[in-house]
Amino acid sequence: MPVIPIQINGQTYQSRTNPLSVQNCVNMYLEAEPSGASPAALMSWPGKASFSTGSGANRGIYRKEWYSNAYAVNGTTLYKINSAGTQTSLGTIPGSGRCVFETDDDYLYIVTGGLVYRTDGTTLAQVTDPNLESPNSIAYLNQQMIYDGSFDKFQVSDAGDGGTINSLNFAFAQSSGDELIRVYSFRQQIIMFGADSLEPWYNSGVGNPPMDRIEGGLRAVGIAGVHCVTNTPQAVYFLGHDRTVYRLDGYEPVQVSTAAINNAIENYSTVSDCFSYSLKLQGQNFVIFSFPTANKTWCFSQETGIWLELSSGVNGGRDLSNGYCYAFGKHLVTDYQNGNVYELDIDTFDDNSGALIRERTSAPVYSGQAAQSDKEVFYNYVKMIVNSGDAIATGQGSDPQVMMSYSDNGGRTWSAENWRSLGAMGEYKKELYWHALGASKDRVFKVRFSDPVAFHILRMEADVEVGV
Repeated sequence: MPVIPIQINGQTYQSRTNPLSVQNCVNMYLEAEPSGASPAALMSWPGKASFSTGSGANRGIYRKEWYSNAYAVNGTTLYKINSAGTQTSLGTIPGSGRCVFETDDDYLYIVTGGLVYRTDGTTLAQVTDPNLESPNSIAYLNQQMIYDGSFDKFQVSDAGDGGTINSLNFAFAQSSGDELIRVYSFRQQIIMFGADSLEPWYNSGVGNPPMDRIEGGLRAVGIAGVHCVTNTPQAVYFLGHDRTVYRLDGYEPVQVSTAAINNAIENYSTVSDCFSYSLKLQGQNFVIFSFPTANKTWCFSQETGIWLELSSGVNGGRDLSNGYCYAFGKHLVTDYQNGNVYELDIDTFDDNSGALIRERTSAPVYSGQAAQSDKEVFYNYVKMIVNSGDAIATGQGSDPQVMMSYSDNGGRTWSAENWRSLGAMGEYKKELYWHALGASKDRVFKVRFSDPVAFHILRMEADVEVGV
Protein backbone atom coordinates (compact mmCIF):
# COMPACT_ATOMS: atom_id res chain seq x y z
CA MET A 1 0.00 0.00 0.00
CA PRO A 2 2.16 2.89 -1.22
CA VAL A 3 1.70 6.39 0.10
CA ILE A 4 1.97 8.92 -2.71
CA PRO A 5 2.13 12.70 -2.44
CA ILE A 6 -0.69 14.88 -3.76
CA GLN A 7 0.67 18.08 -5.23
CA ILE A 8 -1.51 20.42 -3.22
CA ASN A 9 1.00 23.25 -2.92
CA GLY A 10 1.16 25.01 -6.26
CA GLN A 11 -0.21 27.68 -8.54
CA THR A 12 -3.25 28.33 -10.69
CA TYR A 13 -2.82 26.57 -14.02
CA GLN A 14 -6.10 25.87 -15.77
CA SER A 15 -5.14 24.55 -19.18
CA ARG A 16 -7.26 24.68 -22.32
CA THR A 17 -7.24 20.90 -22.14
CA ASN A 18 -8.63 19.77 -18.79
CA PRO A 19 -6.71 16.47 -18.54
CA LEU A 20 -3.43 18.43 -18.49
CA SER A 21 -4.28 20.64 -15.52
CA VAL A 22 -7.25 22.27 -13.81
CA GLN A 23 -5.21 23.61 -10.88
CA ASN A 24 -6.28 26.75 -9.13
CA CYS A 25 -5.02 28.63 -6.13
CA VAL A 26 -7.39 31.28 -4.77
CA ASN A 27 -6.54 33.68 -1.94
CA MET A 28 -3.53 31.59 -0.94
CA TYR A 29 0.15 32.06 -1.73
CA LEU A 30 3.18 29.78 -1.61
CA GLU A 31 5.83 30.15 1.08
CA ALA A 32 8.89 28.01 0.40
CA GLU A 33 11.19 26.64 3.11
CA PRO A 34 13.31 23.71 1.89
CA SER A 35 14.52 22.89 5.40
CA GLY A 36 11.04 22.97 6.97
CA ALA A 37 8.72 20.12 7.90
CA SER A 38 7.37 20.57 4.37
CA PRO A 39 9.38 22.18 1.56
CA ALA A 40 6.57 24.66 1.05
CA ALA A 41 3.19 25.65 2.45
CA LEU A 42 0.16 27.45 1.11
CA MET A 43 -0.56 30.46 3.30
CA SER A 44 -3.76 32.47 3.55
CA TRP A 45 -3.74 35.75 1.64
CA PRO A 46 -4.30 38.61 4.11
CA GLY A 47 -7.82 39.73 4.80
CA LYS A 48 -9.11 43.29 4.91
CA ALA A 49 -9.64 45.14 8.18
CA SER A 50 -11.49 48.45 8.22
CA PHE A 51 -9.23 51.53 8.31
CA SER A 52 -11.22 54.43 6.84
CA THR A 53 -14.80 54.98 5.69
CA GLY A 54 -15.17 56.58 2.28
CA SER A 55 -17.86 57.85 -0.04
CA GLY A 56 -18.08 57.32 -3.79
CA ALA A 57 -16.45 54.81 -6.13
CA ASN A 58 -12.70 54.83 -5.72
CA ARG A 59 -10.47 55.99 -8.59
CA GLY A 60 -7.06 55.46 -6.98
CA ILE A 61 -4.98 56.00 -3.84
CA TYR A 62 -1.43 57.29 -3.39
CA ARG A 63 1.23 58.06 -0.81
CA LYS A 64 4.94 58.72 -0.89
CA GLU A 65 7.19 57.83 2.04
CA TRP A 66 7.71 61.44 3.12
CA TYR A 67 3.99 62.33 3.00
CA SER A 68 2.23 62.67 6.33
CA ASN A 69 -1.07 61.76 4.62
CA ALA A 70 -2.39 59.43 1.94
CA TYR A 71 -4.59 60.73 -0.90
CA ALA A 72 -7.53 59.09 -2.65
CA VAL A 73 -9.98 60.13 -5.34
CA ASN A 74 -13.49 58.88 -4.57
CA GLY A 75 -16.32 59.85 -6.86
CA THR A 76 -15.43 63.39 -7.94
CA THR A 77 -13.62 64.36 -4.75
CA LEU A 78 -9.96 64.28 -3.74
CA TYR A 79 -9.56 63.25 -0.10
CA LYS A 80 -6.63 63.58 2.26
CA ILE A 81 -6.44 60.62 4.67
CA ASN A 82 -4.53 60.87 7.94
CA SER A 83 -3.10 58.13 10.16
CA ALA A 84 -6.39 57.86 12.06
CA GLY A 85 -8.28 57.15 8.83
CA THR A 86 -10.07 60.50 8.73
CA GLN A 87 -10.86 61.60 5.17
CA THR A 88 -10.84 65.34 4.45
CA SER A 89 -12.11 66.77 1.17
CA LEU A 90 -9.62 68.91 -0.76
CA GLY A 91 -11.78 69.70 -3.79
CA THR A 92 -13.31 68.36 -6.98
CA ILE A 93 -11.76 66.19 -9.66
CA PRO A 94 -14.44 65.59 -12.30
CA GLY A 95 -15.02 62.38 -14.23
CA SER A 96 -15.15 58.74 -13.26
CA GLY A 97 -11.96 57.27 -14.74
CA ARG A 98 -8.92 56.00 -12.88
CA CYS A 99 -6.25 58.49 -11.90
CA VAL A 100 -2.48 58.51 -12.36
CA PHE A 101 -0.55 60.09 -9.48
CA GLU A 102 2.93 61.61 -9.40
CA THR A 103 4.77 63.91 -7.04
CA ASP A 104 7.67 66.34 -6.79
CA ASP A 105 8.99 68.18 -3.77
CA ASP A 106 6.03 70.57 -3.61
CA TYR A 107 2.89 69.06 -5.16
CA LEU A 108 0.96 65.88 -5.72
CA TYR A 109 -0.23 65.73 -9.35
CA ILE A 110 -3.34 63.85 -10.45
CA VAL A 111 -3.99 63.08 -14.13
CA THR A 112 -7.32 61.74 -15.38
CA GLY A 113 -9.47 62.19 -18.47
CA GLY A 114 -6.98 64.51 -20.17
CA LEU A 115 -6.91 66.94 -17.21
CA VAL A 116 -4.18 67.63 -14.66
CA TYR A 117 -4.68 68.75 -11.07
CA ARG A 118 -2.23 69.36 -8.26
CA THR A 119 -2.43 69.81 -4.52
CA ASP A 120 -0.06 70.97 -1.81
CA GLY A 121 -2.07 69.07 0.78
CA THR A 122 -4.28 72.06 1.53
CA THR A 123 -5.63 73.40 -1.76
CA LEU A 124 -6.43 71.80 -5.10
CA ALA A 125 -6.08 73.52 -8.49
CA GLN A 126 -6.20 72.52 -12.13
CA VAL A 127 -3.08 72.89 -14.26
CA THR A 128 -4.20 75.12 -17.13
CA ASP A 129 -1.04 75.76 -19.14
CA PRO A 130 -2.24 76.27 -22.76
CA ASN A 131 0.60 74.11 -24.10
CA LEU A 132 -0.57 71.02 -22.19
CA GLU A 133 -2.08 68.48 -24.60
CA SER A 134 -4.74 66.51 -22.66
CA PRO A 135 -2.48 63.88 -21.08
CA ASN A 136 -3.54 60.53 -19.69
CA SER A 137 -0.35 59.86 -17.73
CA ILE A 138 2.50 61.59 -15.95
CA ALA A 139 6.03 60.70 -14.77
CA TYR A 140 8.74 62.55 -12.85
CA LEU A 141 12.46 62.70 -13.62
CA ASN A 142 15.14 65.19 -12.54
CA GLN A 143 12.75 67.88 -11.25
CA GLN A 144 10.58 67.77 -14.38
CA MET A 145 7.17 66.30 -15.09
CA ILE A 146 6.72 64.35 -18.32
CA TYR A 147 3.26 64.06 -19.89
CA ASP A 148 2.03 62.09 -22.87
CA GLY A 149 0.66 64.38 -25.58
CA SER A 150 -1.12 63.97 -28.87
CA PHE A 151 -0.45 60.68 -30.69
CA ASP A 152 3.29 59.91 -30.23
CA LYS A 153 4.35 63.22 -28.65
CA PHE A 154 5.44 63.75 -25.07
CA GLN A 155 5.89 67.03 -23.22
CA VAL A 156 8.32 68.03 -20.48
CA SER A 157 7.62 70.70 -17.87
CA ASP A 158 9.97 73.41 -16.73
CA ALA A 159 12.44 72.29 -14.08
CA GLY A 160 10.94 72.69 -10.62
CA ASP A 161 7.46 73.54 -11.94
CA GLY A 162 5.42 70.61 -13.17
CA GLY A 163 2.54 72.89 -14.13
CA THR A 164 4.43 75.00 -16.68
CA ILE A 165 5.21 73.62 -20.15
CA ASN A 166 7.32 75.47 -22.67
CA SER A 167 5.88 75.12 -26.18
CA LEU A 168 9.28 73.90 -27.44
CA ASN A 169 9.71 71.31 -24.71
CA PHE A 170 8.37 68.26 -26.55
CA ALA A 171 9.60 65.30 -28.58
CA PHE A 172 8.18 62.35 -30.49
CA ALA A 173 8.57 59.25 -28.42
CA GLN A 174 8.04 56.32 -30.70
CA SER A 175 10.63 55.50 -33.33
CA SER A 176 8.08 53.13 -34.83
CA GLY A 177 5.42 55.85 -35.04
CA ASP A 178 2.66 54.29 -32.93
CA GLU A 179 0.46 56.08 -30.40
CA LEU A 180 2.01 56.91 -27.02
CA ILE A 181 -0.15 55.37 -24.27
CA ARG A 182 1.82 55.75 -21.02
CA VAL A 183 4.92 57.51 -19.73
CA TYR A 184 6.53 55.67 -16.82
CA SER A 185 9.55 56.48 -14.68
CA PHE A 186 11.89 53.78 -13.36
CA ARG A 187 15.52 53.99 -12.27
CA GLN A 188 16.28 57.39 -13.73
CA GLN A 189 14.76 56.54 -17.08
CA ILE A 190 11.41 57.18 -18.72
CA ILE A 191 9.81 54.24 -20.50
CA MET A 192 7.58 55.39 -23.32
CA PHE A 193 4.89 52.72 -23.73
CA GLY A 194 3.14 52.85 -27.07
CA ALA A 195 0.29 50.88 -28.56
CA ASP A 196 2.69 48.55 -30.39
CA SER A 197 6.15 49.28 -28.99
CA LEU A 198 8.16 50.65 -26.09
CA GLU A 199 11.38 52.61 -25.86
CA PRO A 200 13.43 54.00 -22.97
CA TRP A 201 14.60 57.62 -22.71
CA TYR A 202 17.00 59.34 -20.34
CA ASN A 203 17.68 62.89 -19.21
CA SER A 204 20.70 64.03 -21.20
CA GLY A 205 20.53 67.64 -19.95
CA VAL A 206 20.87 68.89 -23.51
CA GLY A 207 18.28 70.48 -25.81
CA ASN A 208 14.52 71.03 -25.64
CA PRO A 209 13.46 68.82 -24.05
CA PRO A 210 16.70 67.75 -22.35
CA MET A 211 16.01 64.08 -23.07
CA ASP A 212 17.23 61.50 -25.57
CA ARG A 213 16.13 58.01 -26.48
CA ILE A 214 18.42 55.15 -25.55
CA GLU A 215 19.71 53.81 -28.83
CA GLY A 216 18.90 50.16 -29.37
CA GLY A 217 16.23 50.21 -26.69
CA LEU A 218 13.16 50.04 -28.96
CA ARG A 219 11.13 46.85 -28.52
CA ALA A 220 8.11 45.75 -30.54
CA VAL A 221 5.84 45.16 -27.54
CA GLY A 222 3.17 47.72 -26.66
CA ILE A 223 0.98 48.16 -23.61
CA ALA A 224 -2.68 47.16 -23.28
CA GLY A 225 -3.82 50.29 -21.42
CA VAL A 226 -2.79 53.32 -19.39
CA HIS A 227 -2.98 51.68 -15.97
CA CYS A 228 -1.66 48.14 -16.47
CA VAL A 229 1.97 48.84 -15.51
CA THR A 230 3.71 48.79 -12.13
CA ASN A 231 7.07 47.99 -10.65
CA THR A 232 8.74 46.24 -7.75
CA PRO A 233 12.10 47.58 -6.54
CA GLN A 234 13.74 45.22 -9.02
CA ALA A 235 11.72 45.38 -12.25
CA VAL A 236 8.84 46.85 -14.27
CA TYR A 237 5.83 44.64 -15.04
CA PHE A 238 3.10 45.35 -17.60
CA LEU A 239 0.31 43.79 -19.63
CA GLY A 240 1.33 43.84 -23.26
CA HIS A 241 -0.85 44.74 -26.22
CA ASP A 242 -0.75 41.02 -27.09
CA ARG A 243 -2.40 40.20 -23.71
CA THR A 244 0.80 38.73 -22.31
CA VAL A 245 2.27 39.81 -18.96
CA TYR A 246 5.89 40.93 -19.22
CA ARG A 247 8.75 41.90 -16.95
CA LEU A 248 11.40 44.26 -18.28
CA ASP A 249 14.87 42.78 -17.86
CA GLY A 250 16.90 45.82 -18.81
CA TYR A 251 15.04 46.85 -21.95
CA GLU A 252 13.99 43.34 -22.89
CA PRO A 253 10.34 42.31 -22.28
CA VAL A 254 10.40 38.80 -20.79
CA GLN A 255 7.14 36.86 -20.58
CA VAL A 256 6.12 35.91 -17.03
CA SER A 257 2.54 34.79 -17.71
CA THR A 258 1.98 31.08 -18.31
CA ALA A 259 0.10 29.62 -21.25
CA ALA A 260 -2.90 29.13 -18.95
CA ILE A 261 -2.88 32.77 -17.79
CA ASN A 262 -2.49 33.94 -21.39
CA ASN A 263 -5.43 31.80 -22.44
CA ALA A 264 -7.62 33.29 -19.71
CA ILE A 265 -6.71 36.88 -20.60
CA GLU A 266 -7.12 36.28 -24.34
CA ASN A 267 -10.75 35.34 -23.70
CA TYR A 268 -11.63 38.58 -21.87
CA SER A 269 -13.84 40.91 -23.90
CA THR A 270 -11.96 43.97 -22.60
CA VAL A 271 -8.44 44.38 -21.21
CA SER A 272 -7.85 48.11 -21.71
CA ASP A 273 -9.33 48.74 -18.25
CA CYS A 274 -6.77 46.48 -16.57
CA PHE A 275 -4.91 48.12 -13.70
CA SER A 276 -1.86 46.95 -11.79
CA TYR A 277 -0.07 47.56 -8.51
CA SER A 278 2.63 45.81 -6.46
CA LEU A 279 3.28 45.21 -2.79
CA LYS A 280 5.81 43.43 -0.62
CA LEU A 281 4.30 40.96 1.81
CA GLN A 282 6.19 38.62 4.14
CA GLY A 283 9.35 39.07 2.09
CA GLN A 284 7.72 38.40 -1.29
CA ASN A 285 7.04 40.97 -4.01
CA PHE A 286 3.58 40.46 -5.47
CA VAL A 287 2.34 42.02 -8.71
CA ILE A 288 -1.44 42.30 -9.10
CA PHE A 289 -3.35 42.66 -12.37
CA SER A 290 -7.08 43.32 -12.01
CA PHE A 291 -9.61 43.26 -14.87
CA PRO A 292 -12.84 45.09 -13.93
CA THR A 293 -14.87 44.11 -17.02
CA ALA A 294 -13.77 40.48 -16.81
CA ASN A 295 -14.33 40.55 -13.01
CA LYS A 296 -10.99 38.80 -12.40
CA THR A 297 -7.82 39.50 -10.41
CA TRP A 298 -4.48 37.73 -10.98
CA CYS A 299 -1.44 37.89 -8.72
CA PHE A 300 2.18 36.97 -9.53
CA SER A 301 4.92 36.28 -6.98
CA GLN A 302 8.26 37.61 -8.16
CA GLU A 303 10.19 35.34 -5.77
CA THR A 304 8.42 32.02 -6.41
CA GLY A 305 7.38 32.73 -10.01
CA ILE A 306 3.88 31.34 -9.46
CA TRP A 307 0.43 32.78 -10.18
CA LEU A 308 -2.59 32.83 -7.91
CA GLU A 309 -6.07 34.33 -7.99
CA LEU A 310 -7.48 36.94 -5.64
CA SER A 311 -11.21 37.21 -5.16
CA SER A 312 -13.81 38.62 -2.81
CA GLY A 313 -17.14 37.14 -1.80
CA VAL A 314 -18.51 33.66 -2.36
CA ASN A 315 -18.98 33.87 -6.15
CA GLY A 316 -15.35 34.27 -7.20
CA GLY A 317 -15.53 37.88 -8.40
CA ARG A 318 -12.49 40.13 -8.63
CA ASP A 319 -10.74 41.34 -5.53
CA LEU A 320 -12.28 44.41 -3.85
CA SER A 321 -8.97 46.26 -3.97
CA ASN A 322 -8.95 49.12 -6.47
CA GLY A 323 -5.61 50.62 -5.49
CA TYR A 324 -2.77 50.22 -3.03
CA CYS A 325 -0.32 52.27 -1.00
CA TYR A 326 1.91 51.67 2.00
CA ALA A 327 1.12 54.24 4.67
CA PHE A 328 1.42 54.59 8.44
CA GLY A 329 3.13 51.19 8.61
CA LYS A 330 0.12 49.53 6.96
CA HIS A 331 -0.69 47.96 3.61
CA LEU A 332 -3.75 49.98 2.54
CA VAL A 333 -6.16 49.14 -0.28
CA THR A 334 -9.29 50.92 -1.46
CA ASP A 335 -12.71 49.43 -2.14
CA TYR A 336 -13.72 50.12 -5.73
CA GLN A 337 -17.39 50.25 -4.76
CA ASN A 338 -17.50 52.85 -2.01
CA GLY A 339 -14.12 54.44 -1.33
CA ASN A 340 -13.56 52.60 1.95
CA VAL A 341 -9.93 52.00 2.84
CA TYR A 342 -8.88 48.67 4.34
CA GLU A 343 -5.71 47.40 5.90
CA LEU A 344 -4.37 44.20 4.37
CA ASP A 345 -3.65 42.20 7.51
CA ILE A 346 -2.16 38.68 7.70
CA ASP A 347 -4.06 38.11 10.96
CA THR A 348 -7.44 39.00 9.43
CA PHE A 349 -9.25 36.21 7.60
CA ASP A 350 -12.26 37.90 6.04
CA ASP A 351 -12.89 40.85 3.72
CA ASN A 352 -14.15 43.56 6.07
CA SER A 353 -16.49 40.96 7.60
CA GLY A 354 -17.33 39.57 4.15
CA ALA A 355 -16.42 36.07 3.01
CA LEU A 356 -12.85 35.31 1.99
CA ILE A 357 -12.86 31.93 0.28
CA ARG A 358 -9.56 30.07 0.14
CA GLU A 359 -9.44 27.32 -2.45
CA ARG A 360 -6.91 25.02 -4.02
CA THR A 361 -7.30 22.37 -6.72
CA SER A 362 -4.40 19.94 -6.87
CA ALA A 363 -2.33 18.65 -9.74
CA PRO A 364 -3.64 15.31 -11.12
CA VAL A 365 -3.01 12.07 -9.23
CA TYR A 366 -2.58 9.02 -11.48
CA SER A 367 -1.36 5.43 -11.21
CA GLY A 368 2.02 6.25 -12.74
CA GLN A 369 2.94 7.91 -9.46
CA ALA A 370 2.73 4.46 -7.83
CA ALA A 371 5.13 2.92 -10.39
CA GLN A 372 2.24 1.57 -12.45
CA SER A 373 0.46 2.96 -15.49
CA ASP A 374 -3.01 2.82 -16.96
CA LYS A 375 -4.43 1.14 -13.87
CA GLU A 376 -7.00 2.27 -11.38
CA VAL A 377 -5.83 3.66 -8.07
CA PHE A 378 -7.90 2.64 -5.02
CA TYR A 379 -7.84 5.26 -2.27
CA ASN A 380 -7.71 3.82 1.24
CA TYR A 381 -7.45 7.31 2.67
CA VAL A 382 -6.30 10.83 1.91
CA LYS A 383 -4.49 12.80 4.60
CA MET A 384 -3.89 16.54 4.74
CA ILE A 385 -1.50 18.26 7.14
CA VAL A 386 -2.68 21.76 8.03
CA ASN A 387 -2.28 24.35 10.78
CA SER A 388 -4.71 23.78 13.61
CA GLY A 389 -5.77 25.12 16.99
CA ASP A 390 -6.42 28.62 15.63
CA ALA A 391 -10.21 28.55 15.95
CA ILE A 392 -11.99 31.38 17.72
CA ALA A 393 -13.98 31.00 20.93
CA THR A 394 -17.53 31.51 19.64
CA GLY A 395 -19.48 32.03 16.44
CA GLN A 396 -18.41 31.17 12.92
CA GLY A 397 -14.87 29.88 13.14
CA SER A 398 -15.26 28.19 16.53
CA ASP A 399 -15.45 24.85 14.72
CA PRO A 400 -13.84 25.64 11.33
CA GLN A 401 -14.54 23.18 8.54
CA VAL A 402 -12.36 22.12 5.61
CA MET A 403 -14.32 21.06 2.53
CA MET A 404 -12.81 18.49 0.15
CA SER A 405 -14.18 17.18 -3.13
CA TYR A 406 -12.63 15.36 -6.07
CA SER A 407 -13.08 14.96 -9.80
CA ASP A 408 -12.29 11.94 -11.98
CA ASN A 409 -12.93 13.71 -15.29
CA GLY A 410 -10.61 16.67 -15.29
CA GLY A 411 -12.79 18.99 -13.23
CA ARG A 412 -15.91 18.71 -15.41
CA THR A 413 -17.93 17.32 -12.50
CA TRP A 414 -17.17 17.01 -8.80
CA SER A 415 -18.09 14.71 -5.95
CA ALA A 416 -20.10 15.94 -3.01
CA GLU A 417 -18.04 17.95 -0.53
CA ASN A 418 -16.68 15.97 2.41
CA TRP A 419 -16.26 18.14 5.51
CA ARG A 420 -13.66 17.76 8.24
CA SER A 421 -13.09 19.87 11.34
CA LEU A 422 -9.88 21.91 11.46
CA GLY A 423 -10.00 21.58 15.24
CA ALA A 424 -11.18 23.71 18.13
CA MET A 425 -9.13 26.45 19.77
CA GLY A 426 -5.92 24.96 21.16
CA GLU A 427 -6.37 21.61 19.38
CA TYR A 428 -2.95 21.40 17.76
CA LYS A 429 -1.25 18.83 15.49
CA LYS A 430 -4.44 18.10 13.61
CA GLU A 431 -4.31 15.72 10.66
CA LEU A 432 -7.38 15.53 8.46
CA TYR A 433 -8.39 12.16 7.00
CA TRP A 434 -10.88 11.16 4.32
CA HIS A 435 -11.48 7.42 3.91
CA ALA A 436 -13.05 5.09 1.34
CA LEU A 437 -12.82 7.42 -1.65
CA GLY A 438 -13.21 4.77 -4.34
CA ALA A 439 -10.94 4.37 -7.34
CA SER A 440 -9.84 6.36 -10.35
CA LYS A 441 -7.18 6.41 -13.05
CA ASP A 442 -6.83 10.20 -12.94
CA ARG A 443 -8.10 12.32 -10.05
CA VAL A 444 -7.79 15.88 -8.82
CA PHE A 445 -8.70 17.10 -5.36
CA LYS A 446 -10.27 20.43 -4.44
CA VAL A 447 -9.97 21.93 -0.96
CA ARG A 448 -12.10 24.91 0.11
CA PHE A 449 -12.20 26.90 3.34
CA SER A 450 -14.43 29.84 4.30
CA ASP A 451 -14.25 30.28 8.07
CA PRO A 452 -12.63 33.52 9.33
CA VAL A 453 -9.58 31.85 10.89
CA ALA A 454 -6.08 30.99 9.74
CA PHE A 455 -5.84 28.23 7.15
CA HIS A 456 -2.46 27.03 5.91
CA ILE A 457 -1.78 23.79 4.00
CA LEU A 458 1.54 22.01 4.53
CA ARG A 459 1.06 18.82 2.52
CA MET A 460 -1.40 16.21 1.33
CA GLU A 461 -0.91 12.51 0.58
CA ALA A 462 -2.86 9.39 -0.28
CA ASP A 463 -2.58 5.79 0.86
CA VAL A 464 -3.43 3.80 -2.26
CA GLU A 465 -3.55 0.38 -3.85
CA VAL A 466 -3.02 -0.07 -7.55
CA GLY A 467 -5.47 -2.32 -9.35
CA VAL A 468 -4.42 -5.39 -11.28
